[in-house]
Formats: sequence, C-alpha cells, structure tokens
Amino acid sequence: MQGTYEPSKETDSMRLQEWDASKMPAAPTGWPPGIQRLWNDRCKDLYAAGYLAAAFLPLLRRYCFAIIQAEEAEKHLLDEGFTKIEIGTEGQQYEVMSKWINVLDNANKTIERIGTKFGFSPLDVQKIPAIEKKKGNERSLIKLA
Repeated sequence: MQGTYEPSKETDSMRLQEWDASKMPAAPTGWPPGIQRLWNDRCKDLYAAGYLAAAFLPLLRRYCFAIIQAEEAEKHLLDEGFTKIEIGTEGQQYEVMSKWINVLDNANKTIERIGTKFGFSPLDVQKIPAIEKKKGNERSLIKLA
C-alpha cells in the first residue's frame, strides 16, 4: 500500500547518541604518530559536524588502518620497485609485479569506500549534510582555509 504510515520508523530510539566531547576517543595504541594525529583530526571533524558516535568508531578505525597499509605499501614500492625478477625452476628469469601493489590497491579501495561514508573528500562532504546543533548552524566536515 502506498503512503501507509509506519510509526516504528519515526522513533527516537534509532538515533545514535552523540559523543559527549568531554574526552575525545583515544587513538589505538601502537599506531604511528601521523595516523594518531589523523584519528584525532577526524574525530574532531566528525564531532563538529555532529556525526561522532561510539557506533562509528570501528569504521573510523578501519579507515585509519587502511591509511597505515597504504603508507607502508607506498614505502615498499618506492624502495623495492614495482616489479622484481624471479627465477623459475629451470633457471629462467621472469618479471613479476610486487605484492605491495595489491596491498596498496586494496587499501585505497577501503579508504575511498569508508571516506565516502564519512564525507572525507570535497565531493562527498557536499552529499552529507551536517547535523544542526543550534538554530540553522550547519557545519562542514572539511574546513576551508
């Protein structure tokens, strides 16, 4: 039936409780300092836009971890090259792609997919409206300098 009213979809119980901001969530231990700064910056951006909730932290953790993977893969590719020479069973030489290309590709896909959900790119931030906190005071996830 078209246009039927479903009260279960309008309940406030489906709303996630926003982070209280008394203390921002700590970056996971063992991460490089640059990624910890990224975690802190993203948490602050999400809080300012009204999207920082405990339920989103595991996804944000995956995003930051994918950035660690991408940086590690880039470092290996620059140091070792994109291809390497392997020796076959009969002594023949052949060129193979570095395994780090796949690591970088998968990490970039994860970064793009999760970043889109949070609005971390200039195009995506326009698609995700900030939550109004005060009368008409909408904020963007990305601050323009």
